[in-house]
Amino acid sequence: MPPREVWDQEGRLFVNARVRIPAAELTVKATRAGGPGGQHVNTSSTRVEVVWGMRTSNALSDTQRALLEQNLASKLDASGGLRVVAADTRSQTQNRVLALTRLASTVRGALVVPKARKATKPSRGQKEQRLNEKKRRSHVKRDRQHRDRGEAGDRTVAAAPAPQLFEGRRPAGAGGRRRGPSRHPRRGRGGRLSRGR
Repeated sequence: MPPREVWDQEGRLFVNARVRIPAAELTVKATRAGGPGGQHVNTSSTRVEVVWGMRTSNALSDTQRALLEQNLASKLDASGGLRVVAADTRSQTQNRVLALTRLASTVRGALVVPKARKATKPSRGQKEQRLNEKKRRSHVKRDRQHRDRGEAGDRTVAAAPAPQLFEGRRPAGAGGRRRGPSRHPRRGRGGRLSRGR
């Protein structure tokens, strides 16, 4: 038998304060379990299977039945039965307790109605906190821009070459090519060629 807290005084499976499943609605079957265990495997019926006919149960109201149909749709068989299996231990009694406990826990969780979310407005303190955070971020971005501009200016000044002052004739390569002697003969006045001496 399952522990006393699983059953109420009338022998019904306790789910919550409003739902208690009569033992007559539960079908318990023991079968042979596989897995480790040596010679004990496939020789003793330790696997326990519990089936509850949810659609035909008298323990539910129409609202509760519809809620279970919606939340447990993937776990119900073709006839609307909820099947739970336990083969955790090598003891049939312990597996029976586990199966009934899991059944009650599954039904209990499916009967929970989520609370409707109410739209709420942010409080005055939350608004002030949001504005202060925006101001702080704005100051950080502004200081970062000023710092980046200052670093860019320093790099520009450092990269500019220092002006060079030359005395006398400008050397070759500074401001243009140095012109060599002319290959053309001299021209005198009037455009005539002058003969060399």
